[in-house]
Amino acid sequence: MKRKSAKDIVGEAREDFTTYDLLKEYYQDEEEDMYWGEEQLDLIGMIGKGNQLVKQL
Repeated sequence: MKRKSAKDIVGEAREDFTTYDLLKEYYQDEEEDMYWGEEQLDLIGMIGKGNQLVKQL
């Protein structure tokens, strides 16, 4: 059984507006999480892991 890609799932959900809206919100939230993670990695690179952990407190 072939696993469906996210693109396939979103394409199928276009006809179901409720599911489409939920998926759209989910992916936007995941994108924000990805950007936050990238910012944290950049911060660790600039100031070091120990200082980054202190900054989170």
